[in-house]
Amino acid sequence: MCSSDLFGIFKMPASDWRRVLISMASLTAGLLQPYYMALGTYESARGRPVRAQTRRRVLITLLIAAVAITIGSIWCPYRVAARLGTRSLVAGVVFCITAIKLLRGRRRHGSMGQAILGWSALAYSLEQFQIVGCSIIQQVWKTDFVFTYYLGFLDVILQVFMGVGMLRSEEHTSELQSHSDLVCRLLLEKK
Repeated sequence: MCSSDLFGIFKMPASDWRRVLISMASLTAGLLQPYYMALGTYESARGRPVRAQTRRRVLITLLIAAVAITIGSIWCPYRVAARLGTRSLVAGVVFCITAIKLLRGRRRHGSMGQAILGWSALAYSLEQFQIVGCSIIQQVWKTDFVFTYYLGFLDVILQVFMGVGMLRSEEHTSELQSHSDLVCRLLLEKK
């Protein structure tokens, strides 16, 4: 048994309920990442939280999508391309839109954190589009690209940069809020 094969899961048939359940859980988790990134960006840009009802609807939609993609790809000879490619395509589109919104908003606010987050989200989206292409090529032509194994390292680096950008952006936002609080307090004291 190879060391990367958790409990012999890859030796099981694709339709085994345990393998399907693990695939469903991992795809759901993979779809939640772009959801939370978009949610945080929207709330940061708008300055108000997304309604709880809207969040629940999107979460349910993502869960249904993960179940449909997993079950639909059980008998597909290109399972990896269907699951990984779909997740990476969704993530690539969401992160690309998020990066554009962040970089456009940076012009107004001038936050260094927003710039770091925007550029790293754009690079992450391009990486996700590359994964879509690689997963399709690997499945169709039964080839293996050695450099795709290095994408995991790049993935971690880009997510660290996004985290740094979020922290810097949060610091900038709290600084702005504290300045406005100070002005409000000064105005109230004058009255």
